[in-house]
Amino acid sequence: LNYIKSNFIINRDIIEPKYNTENLLNKLEELNDSRQNHVYANLKKTDSEFTVTESVDGNMIDTSKLSDSIISELDGTDKIFDLTKYYVEKDSTKPTYEELVEEVEKVNNTYIEYTNGYKISLIDYIDYCSVVDNTIVLNEDTLEELKNTIDKTIEKELIEYDTVGNAMEFTTNSGETIEISGGTWGNIFSSDDETDYIIDKFSKFESETNRVPIYSQEMSSEIGDTYIEVSIQDQHVWHYVNGELCCESDCVTGKCDRSHETPTGVFYILERQNGRTLRPKGSTSGTWVNKWMRITWDGVGLHDAYWRGAFGGTIYKKNGSHGCINLPKNYAYSLYDEIGLDYCVVVY
Repeated sequence: LNYIKSNFIINRDIIEPKYNTENLLNKLEELNDSRQNHVYANLKKTDSEFTVTESVDGNMIDTSKLSDSIISELDGTDKIFDLTKYYVEKDSTKPTYEELVEEVEKVNNTYIEYTNGYKISLIDYIDYCSVVDNTIVLNEDTLEELKNTIDKTIEKELIEYDTVGNAMEFTTNSGETIEISGGTWGNIFSSDDETDYIIDKFSKFESETNRVPIYSQEMSSEIGDTYIEVSIQDQHVWHYVNGELCCESDCVTGKCDRSHETPTGVFYILERQNGRTLRPKGSTSGTWVNKWMRITWDGVGLHDAYWRGAFGGTIYKKNGSHGCINLPKNYAYSLYDEIGLDYCVVVY
């Protein structure tokens, strides 16, 4: 009896139930024959818009999980398993339908609106966008083309921000209010810099209102009360500082021959040089001036004309300059010391 008992205990200790889990899994797989996987929401692009496909919850069974539960519950009694508790879990890393709708809304609502009323929207440039991993991005391979397209567009739509040469009111030394146009004074918006700014904002889905573009040249919309005034008719120059007359002098402007007239308009000092040789176009020889104050890039400026014995009157009509504003030497020296770059110069 002891021998049998001993063997029974030993056998009992080493006997383990064996299950054919492979057959069980195969049988459970049949449960999935008519079931559906999870369908995740996805971004889609058409010719004119971005859309989001609906997500659908699947009901596929996680057979490994169910098999483990069945085996752990085998004790000779009947069991009922709620299969809804064994559905394959959804991938939590996948974006939801709501999240993708927000992505589309960001694109649809990304725009820049300028103070002149012009509005540029990202959705209008959908051809330059793609969907990558359910994210809307600007195409790297067409980025330069996009820049060129936007640049050409804003050059037309934002042209009014270029104010150089626009008509301005000016009250002359005599008290007369005149309207004067032309010159170099005013604002010039930089289409290249503004295009880069727009693309940067678009890539971040950031919007902006009441925008003024980036300027390559920015100046006051008014002449103000500090300026140099040049009257061609009076052949005279006045220098005002904070509304007070600082100094004045007769001058000689461009010769009246339809080739050398001094241009009229509102200008600013582009360059100051303490000594320079001036050469007319096509000439190899030149004239030295001691004080040079440029107002146009094609060679017009204020400078001393030490070779002249007289200024003012009607000298300019037959013996005028090549377009520059000739000044007496002492006055040119004084004026040069009193002004700087960007100083306003009104010529009429």
